[in-house]
This record gives sequence, structure tokens and C-alpha cells, in this order.
Amino acid sequence: MKLTRTGNIFTAAYSADGVAWTDLAPTSDVEIDMSGTVYVGLAVTSHDAGIMTSAAFSNITTTGTVSGTWQAEEIGDAQPGNDAEPLYVVVEDTAGRSATVVHPDPEASLATGWRQWQIPLSAFAGVNMASVQTMYIGLGDRDNPTAGGTGLIYIDDIAFGTPLSHNAMVDVTGAGDVVKGVPNDGDWPAAETPDLAIDDDTSTKFLHFKGFSEPSGLQITPSVGATIVTEVTFTTANDAPERDPVAFELYGSNDSIDGPYTLIAGGEIADFALATQWPRFTMNETSISFENDMAYDHYQILVTAVRDATSANSMQVAEIELIGVLAP
Repeated sequence: MKLTRTGNIFTAAYSADGVAWTDLAPTSDVEIDMSGTVYVGLAVTSHDAGIMTSAAFSNITTTGTVSGTWQAEEIGDAQPGNDAEPLYVVVEDTAGRSATVVHPDPEASLATGWRQWQIPLSAFAGVNMASVQTMYIGLGDRDNPTAGGTGLIYIDDIAFGTPLSHNAMVDVTGAGDVVKGVPNDGDWPAAETPDLAIDDDTSTKFLHFKGFSEPSGLQITPSVGATIVTEVTFTTANDAPERDPVAFELYGSNDSIDGPYTLIAGGEIADFALATQWPRFTMNETSISFENDMAYDHYQILVTAVRDATSANSMQVAEIELIGVLAP
């Protein structure tokens, strides 16, 4: 729908695609004497005084000298609706210990559609989550409740456990994560820095000039938080196969990106060590997986050997992936 005002003259048109417009009746323009501040808006009605209705308007644009933000107004009789209140959940265990978690939206009661709210179990500090007796869901101030609120909310699909997203095996690193080189000495080209090993772009690479003669690699703090890693992958860079990594060690830490670190796994990168050089820009095909059930906030991965240390002047790799799941 399009409504056009030119002075006191109004015309209206409709369109199925927003491109071709058809004028609405009446065929002649409508003149309305306008003065002062004029408000433009949209309204919805159920055409039944006893039934409440709601709608969401989208793709609304204005042109000309229109200013201000959209506001909600009741037209005619007051419409039923919720008071603006925060939503909270209280969990209490069999020993009587309880904890309250408040929804991040202070006006959650005004939501017009379904929303999923995932609450980490760690948020209920001090409660024995293995021995829960009661759960409360409420609106308002849990510590200072007041009477007189009005409205209606619907709660559905209350679940307890680990979301499916936490069980999906994914690369837990990505562009934007905090990264340091090991050793973090800057001995690499300006366009081939440590962070480029986890930028999800095989056309870039990390090259370390010390990597052919001593262990070289990365320290990473994944932005997704604590994870459990059980597999790694490596992708060859654009040239010089003698620089390819052929052995690795993976470490984890829950202290800081600087460690101290605990060894998780280590071994060879079998595909890169074959007699025939592995193709450029290509990930290993032989799985490099291992047992691990410990979650870590920080990781250190070292390349402990390159394909041909006698002819290489560095270690290089296009991509390194740490495959795992988010910690419960």
C-alpha cells in the first residue's frame, strides 16, 4: 500500500510486488485540510469488539520531510495487553537452596512472538541441579512483588539438558578469535600472520620462519567459549611442500592463552608425509581424531616437524581446524 500527500491532497495506491502500483478508488484525489503537526500511521482491527488482535507491519518506508520514530497507540477503547515486566525463573533443590535468573529483556512480557530462552545450568549458582525439587516462572520483581499486574503469557516446551547445538561437531575456531604465534616473535611475513591459519580462507596462510628448525604454531582463545576438541585438520598452503607440517601436538588450558598447558593429543599428519606430495590448498583426508572429554577455554597447537627440514626455510599452513563441541 502507498499513501501520498502533496499539501492537502492525498492519493492511495496498492501493489502486489511494490513495483507496479494501481490507484485506489475514489478516482479523484482526496483533499483534507491539514495544519500543524501531522501523524502518519497504520492500524489493525479484528472487527469484533470482544476479540483482541495484533499484527506486525514490515518493510515500511517514508519519503519527504517525515521525522520521528514509530510509536504505538490505542485507538478507541483500551485494548487488552500485558504490563511491561521482566520474566524470571527460580530453581530450588531438595535442600531448600534456590537461585533466580532474570531474562535479559526487561520487558519480556511484551514479546509478540515465540522466543527461545536458553539458560546455562551454571547460572543457578549454589543449587544442586541433580536434585531439583521446584521450578517457578514469574513476572515482575521476584524480591519485591507487587499485586495488580494484568495480561497473559504462554510458556511452552520447557526442557532440561544439553541443547542439540552443543552436540554438533564443528570447527570451534574462527576469524576474530584471539591468536598468538608460538614462539610469538613476529618472525613471519606481514601478510602471513598466525591468525590467518584460522580465518576459514584457504587462499591465505600462516608462515613461520622458525618452524622448520623448532616447534612452531598457535595459541588460540575461541570466542565461542569452553569447548571439547576431539579432532584436528590441516590444509596445505599454496606452494613449497617441503614446508608442510607432518607432525603436531595439541594442548589445552583453562588459565589463560599463555598457559600453563596440558597435552591433549599428538601424532603424525599422515597424508602430508606421503612419498608423493599432498596437493596444494587441500585438507588432510586421513582423520586425525583422539579421545578427550576435558573442556578448555584456550588451546595451543604446535607443528613439531615439517615435510623436509633440510630444504625448508619455514613452516607454513593454510588452515588449522580444531573440531569439537561446545562445553555443556
